[in-house]
Amino acid sequence: MVGHRPSDWHVLDLDKDPTPGDPQRVRTLAKTLHDFADDVSEALRLVKGMAGETTLAEWAGKSAAVFKEEFSGVPKNLKKLEKSYGMCGDALADFWPKLERAQALADRALVKAREARQDLTSAQSKLSSADSWVTRASKEADKYKDDPTG
Repeated sequence: MVGHRPSDWHVLDLDKDPTPGDPQRVRTLAKTLHDFADDVSEALRLVKGMAGETTLAEWAGKSAAVFKEEFSGVPKNLKKLEKSYGMCGDALADFWPKLERAQALADRALVKAREARQDLTSAQSKLSSADSWVTRASKEADKYKDDPTG
């Protein structure tokens, strides 16, 4: 379904595509978000490891105090970042196959609607032709009614 989507949804009395979007782009975005969440998880692991190092524990002075104060919120914020990107990636990973299935169903319905429209057009043409024939035949029959000799 990459790229082009049909645009003649008026056949189904719709103004636009009922299933817009590109499942493959959504899938790619889900992977990108998951990859970023994994990177953040790795950064979190490194930050937690760094916090446990004795070098930081032994560091003293004003700069150490400021660093520790600023640094204290980093693990919590990284955890939030990892969780939010992971959840978003999960939601999109769950969504893209559903979008793909919905587009396939909508596209099949559109194909059937196009066929039905063609059948209707053909039937209307045949009906019009038959009506014309009946009208001509009725006129001819009326001539014989008025003048039985022809």
